[in-house]
This record gives sequence, C-alpha cells and structure tokens, in this order.
Amino acid sequence: MDPISRRENGAGKNQPDVSSKKKSDSATTQIILEKAQQKLKAEKEQKAHKQRKLIFAAVVLVLVVFVAGALVLAVQQYQKDQQVKQAEETLQSAREKLAQLEIVKKLDDAQKEDFYKKAGAQYLAAEEVGIISNSEQDQKLLGFLLSSTPSADAAAEAVKRIIEARLAVVKTTGYYEGYIFNYWYGNTAVDWPAAYNVPRQGDPQALEEDKQYAMSQAKEDMDRLKTNKATPDAIIAEINSDFRLWMREDPNGSAQIASSISTPGNVGQSGKSAEINSIVSETIAKMSGPGYSDITTRKYISVYDVAQTPFDAGYFFVKLDKLVRGDAVVREYEQALAELEEQLK
Repeated sequence: MDPISRRENGAGKNQPDVSSKKKSDSATTQIILEKAQQKLKAEKEQKAHKQRKLIFAAVVLVLVVFVAGALVLAVQQYQKDQQVKQAEETLQSAREKLAQLEIVKKLDDAQKEDFYKKAGAQYLAAEEVGIISNSEQDQKLLGFLLSSTPSADAAAEAVKRIIEARLAVVKTTGYYEGYIFNYWYGNTAVDWPAAYNVPRQGDPQALEEDKQYAMSQAKEDMDRLKTNKATPDAIIAEINSDFRLWMREDPNGSAQIASSISTPGNVGQSGKSAEINSIVSETIAKMSGPGYSDITTRKYISVYDVAQTPFDAGYFFVKLDKLVRGDAVVREYEQALAELEEQLK
C-alpha cells in the first residue's frame, strides 16, 4: 500500500463518529423535554389541585353560611314562637288571677275585658312588688272603694287609688301588713269612778300580778305564733275575750293592721292618745322586714286623770307579714308595669 493510501486510511480511523453524537444529543434533548413536560404537567396538576381546594373551600363556606343562616332564622323563629307563647300564657294567667278578685266577679264578660285593659297590668305589677294582694283585707278595701253600680271604670279606679296611696307610703314610712297584739295590765292603777267597781283598785300587788300575767301571755302567744301552734286571728280572738287584758274604758285593740289604712293599735280617748300611741309606729319603723318586734311596754292616759299623765299600762308586740319600703320598690313597680303592659297589649 502506498503512503497516500495509508494516510487516508489512518485519517479515517481518527475522525469522530458524527452519527453517534447526533443520537446522543437527541437522547439528551428528549430527556430534557420529557422532564420539562413532567414539570409542566406537575405544575398544572398542582394548580388544578389548588383550584379544586379553593372550589371545595368556597363550597364549604357557602354551605356553612347557608346552614348558619338557616340556624339563625330557626333560632329567631323559635324565640319569636316562644315569646308569642309566653305572652299568651301571661295573658291567660293574668286573666285567671284577676278573675278571682271580688270586684271583677261583679262584672259581666265585656266589662271584665275592659277592666283587664284599664287596670290589669297595674294590679299585677303592684302584686308583684308586694303592695297589693288578694287578701281578705285588700278585697274588702277594694269593695269599699267600688261604687254601688259595678263597672270596669269604677273597678279600675278603685285599684289605681289603692296603688297610688301605697306607693306614696312606700316612699316614706313603708307599706306594711301584719298584726298588733296588746296585753294591758294597768286597770287597777287608774282612778276609776266608783260606779265602775274595779276589784283591788289602787292595790300595788294587784298591779304587779296583772303585769306578770300580761307578760306571760305575751311570751306564750308569740311562741305559739312562731311555732305555728295558733293563727294570729285565733290569738286575737282569745285576747279580746280575756277582759283581764283590757283597759276598762277601751277595747283591747289587738287587730290586723296595714299602713295607709289606719293608725296601728290606737287606744285611749285622751287628747294625748297620738303621743302615747306613736310607740307602735316607731316600733314598726325600726323593723327591717317581716317578722316579730320585741315585746314592748306601752303607756296609757285615762280620761279621768285631770293631769293627763301617761303611765306604763301594758305590753304589745307586732307581727309583720309584709314590709315594703323605699324608692327602689317604686322603680321595681314601674319596671314591672312597663313589662306587663308590653306583654298584655
């Protein structure tokens, strides 16, 4: 082989394989493309996943808002239904309670409805704060204030008059209901006319015996009341039938009492009777609520005493079943009245 041929053959062996390089470059490009496509696909899937999550969250939010709205509407409707039901029950209860009043029983159906509108709320508000009740005493007072010809206007006016009077008292001394029990022992100390023929008149020993008797009866009666062994009315009947506990010229004076109706437990015909009877009002004024006062000495003035000198002549104690006092009670009444007027309209 000649030199030229050898050079050509040698040069051919040292030349790179272009075809293989192209194949290699093509494979690399393919891999890059595939990775790019995979990345793009992953990004699309990730974006689609985010969109699905957003859509799901939006749907959930809409459902939550819808359910919450429905729940709020349901609660509001329930509350409204309950308010209507409560108002109906309040109205029915009010009518049943007011129908038990003696002054209402005298009215026909149309007049009753008229009375409920004109004074029903006032009566129930006053009853709620404790300044009026269906007690025998209050019913008698209402009956007394009612005109001879029963009507809704007359009944309403009677209720309003009592409430106004008691609210005025509540602001000052307070409105109370209860009993006073008197135990007089001073008969023998009075210079009675001879015609009275009072046994042992002027005898200090007799006065002391009567004094001890009065105190023992007072203690016993208070204990019977506190232990529910006797009612106030029963004890008053016993006291009023025991002439040893009277003053000769006056009844015993034990009775049911209430402010704004009468002065409690007044006795005596003397011009100074207000002075000696003030001890009862003062005792009640010191009481902070229902209950019993202490057994307290009270004085007496005889009309046969020219000097009109008070002297210790008895004991008494007060049992209060109700005591309502202060401006706060008036505010409570006004608030209760506003609420009842809204419920009963």
